[in-house]
Amino acid sequence: MKRLTTVIILLAIPALVIAGPRRVIKKHMMTEKRMEMAEILDLNEEQKEQMHQLRVKHQKAVIPITADLKLARLELEELIRSDGSLKKIDVVIGKINDLKGKFLKLRVKHRIAMRNILTDDQKAMIKYHKACHPFGPGKKGRKMGHGMMGEFFMPDWEEGAVGNIEMEDR
Repeated sequence: MKRLTTVIILLAIPALVIAGPRRVIKKHMMTEKRMEMAEILDLNEEQKEQMHQLRVKHQKAVIPITADLKLARLELEELIRSDGSLKKIDVVIGKINDLKGKFLKLRVKHRIAMRNILTDDQKAMIKYHKACHPFGPGKKGRKMGHGMMGEFFMPDWEEGAVGNIEMEDR
């Protein structure tokens, strides 16, 4: 049993070391992507400032929900491990679903608010850019997720159309 535990730990350490830098790279790519899109759209200083303020406001609203979601997932895991009652597990699952719903609502509102800052020409430029680069920079056959950064561009996005939005389960 000790050998198995040792082997698992030795295999897990390199995975953790490799996983760490990816987050930094992904965050850098998102910042780079935003800067590239701001350049393509020729955003004026007022638009850049408005988008920055919206992004900060959105992140402040999302942080407590993300923390609560992590705590609820941890609570669920503990209930499952300790053979908790199904009623308690159902309550925690309901809590997780409520938090995911809140997160999605905030994300959609943020995307719409970001999009409302743009002019009609800039919105058309986004559609053109997404048509030419449907998978994002350097991607082949797989679409990049929108993540928590609240990207304001999406193919076939129509004003107020929120019925076809799906949330990825991560």
